Amino acid sequence: MSVVVSLCLADGIVLAADSRLTIYTEQADGSIIKEFNDNAIKVYRMKNKDIGIAWCGDYKVGNLPIPKFIEFFEDKIYAEDSIGVVANKLNSYCKGNYRENITWLVAGYMDKKQYVYEVTNDIVKRKNLMPSGEPGIGLTWEGAGNICHKIIKEDVLLRVNGKYLRGSDMPEMSLEDGIAFARELVLQTCYEHEGCGGNIDVLAIRSDGIKWINRKEAKEIPEI
Repeated sequence: MSVVVSLCLADGIVLAADSRLTIYTEQADGSIIKEFNDNAIKVYRMKNKDIGIAWCGDYKVGNLPIPKFIEFFEDKIYAEDSIGVVANKLNSYCKGNYRENITWLVAGYMDKKQYVYEVTNDIVKRKNLMPSGEPGIGLTWEGAGNICHKIIKEDVLLRVNGKYLRGSDMPEMSLEDGIAFARELVLQTCYEHEGCGGNIDVLAIRSDGIKWINRKEAKEIPEI
């Protein structure tokens, strides 16, 4: 299980995710052993564009572990590709013989407008649109989302950056506070869900660039 969030604010986009993989191994007697590995990287920065990609679900696309698949996929992205094109390409490479139980979030700016796409089950959907059709401030979560849902629905106060903020404060949140708020959402889920844990990676995207806020060191994960 995973928890992945994207947060669109007035001055930037935040992608944040935990690091835990749940590994099930069948034994000779047919019993199943469940283990956790906290070295998964679930947030990526595209090497050729200021686009962030996050994922949750299965750890492989076809025979490729996610890190290898991302390397493969980055070579299919061109400088002129819009964020929507990148999301649709991602969907194309993950369907058919490569269909897996994976949900992707693809985020970035184009012409100073924010774009966040969800790619899952052969559907590409833009997530950050208001009923008017214009980009809006808001939060998307994937994976173990019950805790995030409760925090936002009940407008629970979270202590971030030495003060208390809640979901209804998002329209006025600075990017700095939004980064801390997104991280706290992931952290609260890790506290309450055993399938989520490990370090939290956070990527911030602005109209003028992209940068890592937290990024763990990549470590080898045993063959799954």
